[in-house]
Amino acid sequence: MTAQDIENLHGALPLLHEVPTKFLEAQFASMLTIPTQVWRKGFKGLVAATPPLERGPITVPTLIL
Repeated sequence: MTAQDIENLHGALPLLHEVPTKFLEAQFASMLTIPTQVWRKGFKGLVAATPPLERGPITVPTLIL
């Protein structure tokens, strides 16, 4: 993951509310410390997972925020 990758990801994901610039900068800096293979495995897991709407209804008490 490069700084350019993070900027591209940030530009692709809309934010519903204003987020302080210093907070985003701190998050971006911490993202650069994550090894590439962790990003790849996480992405592969998201792609391979069954979408929640296809898994059926939630059958246990759940708090959704």
